[in-house]
Amino acid sequence: MVSVLTSELAQKGENIEIVVYYDREIFYQIDDRVKIISVEKETKSRNLIRNLLWMRSYFRENARMVCSFISSFNMLVLVAIRGLGIPVVVSERTDPMRKNWFYRNMRDFLYGFADAIVTQTHTSRKYFDSQLKSRCVTIYNPVSPALEPGDALSTEKQPVIVSVGRLESVKNQALLIRAFKKVTDRFPQYKLIIYGEGPCRKDLEQLRDELGLHEVVELPGEVKNVFERMSSSELFVLSSDFEGMPNALLEAMCLGVPVISTKVAGAVEVIEEGENGLLVDIGDETGLANAMERLLEDGGFRYSLGRKAIQLADALNITSIVSAWKETFDIVIKNINNRA
Repeated sequence: MVSVLTSELAQKGENIEIVVYYDREIFYQIDDRVKIISVEKETKSRNLIRNLLWMRSYFRENARMVCSFISSFNMLVLVAIRGLGIPVVVSERTDPMRKNWFYRNMRDFLYGFADAIVTQTHTSRKYFDSQLKSRCVTIYNPVSPALEPGDALSTEKQPVIVSVGRLESVKNQALLIRAFKKVTDRFPQYKLIIYGEGPCRKDLEQLRDELGLHEVVELPGEVKNVFERMSSSELFVLSSDFEGMPNALLEAMCLGVPVISTKVAGAVEVIEEGENGLLVDIGDETGLANAMERLLEDGGFRYSLGRKAIQLADALNITSIVSAWKETFDIVIKNINNRA
């Protein structure tokens, strides 16, 4: 979302800078007009206090407005910028309930100093109390302009089930691998390919090998042409324990790939059960296996789900989503000016 939003705003003539906390390689393409600054690279330090002070000084000198993403960094920004009079928009990118009591209370207290809170789903918005909810606006993620809606409907299929996501415990790809093991008894010709990288790679590879799935479960890491690979697959499966708004799921649906997802936030808002996708309970290994088998044995049903899913693309085009963000920014700045 950061890459899309900043690039689109830069194309409209806005002066945009991205401040990242860590000094790491950026996977997504960023418009050349957008300046990228790393806090750790600038301070040459991992000391939190030193970095907070640097952020405060930098924002004071350079920022007309700050938009922050991800709750932990949102909190850092709100602390760093407190008292400077600079408007702040924070974006909650996952399910706000999925934190411990102390974290939630600290985050919610600091969010009281934000001028607006952007949530990815209406489910996430419902979490906040009435005071914070009055500052909330829900904006879905857009699909990439490189995505051709409905492309999967006319693409030659491979006997593949695909999933896309970071290899992290919350994505619960282990559940997907175990469920796929059940599927292979009836559909031994199919492969499961999980695209993404993360700290759970070794554990997932070990599970795959223990289940005797080395030949049919692949973990190729991150790839650039993921839309092509998704379009040629028979199914897309999301097995997460929780989510904000799962981008890969939205992309699969807009491509016209039939989808199965656990009942996480975001998925339950865009999937109409049996109409444009299938939903299963979180952590339900048998239910997930049954859903995959149901679709693999019925090509007509798969096509029907994919054809109806592409209707989502109309609501998720970049122009509409960026306009919603721009409107939020304009309202925040206008309110600040009126108070001044």
